[in-house]
Amino acid sequence: MNATGDLIKKLANLLFGIVARHPFVDGNKRTALILVETILRINGKTLISKEKDIWVMLNKISIGQMNTKQIVYWVSRNIR
Repeated sequence: MNATGDLIKKLANLLFGIVARHPFVDGNKRTALILVETILRINGKTLISKEKDIWVMLNKISIGQMNTKQIVYWVSRNIR
């Protein structure tokens, strides 16, 4: 796996860990999104998906409709 692939897997695990497991009382999806956007920016990448689509994905994670493999696929298709 290349560096981008490793980054995507780490981001997927981060998203799942925060959004699906709800470690905070409030703001789990917002926190996860800010962390992902920051890590992508540090690595010279950005999310290219529309804001609505990002929130749909985050909501699917939070209600158990996406696993980490599906998140890896989604992220890999929505960054540049």
